[in-house]
Amino acid sequence: MNYSGGFISLCCGTQNIIGDETAFLANVNIGDVLCVYGLNLPFKISAVIDDTHLTLTNLIPGLAGNVMSGLSYAISTNFTPILNLPLPGGNMLDVQGMINRAWTILDKEMPSSVKGLISL
Repeated sequence: MNYSGGFISLCCGTQNIIGDETAFLANVNIGDVLCVYGLNLPFKISAVIDDTHLTLTNLIPGLAGNVMSGLSYAISTNFTPILNLPLPGGNMLDVQGMINRAWTILDKEMPSSVKGLISL
């Protein structure tokens, strides 16, 4: 399942997400992945504070203090069983970001003996 109720605001240089008309407590868990429409970076959620506040594991990139609000987003709550890769659902807006994260994890996790057998 994926969650995308309401809209969010974020401030570059912080780890904080503020929701508007969101219900994070009932729909989001630590470890879920946030994808913001227009940003090609997925963010892992480190804390669900309340229905309108999340904390991320990494800082939001960009000019510190720059605030973006009214953003569409989707939070992936489904993952593959072994590598814990996020599975995009019908309402995932940033599929490119999800695929980028999956390829990065695969590249890091794949043994070097197998990497030599793959050529693209």
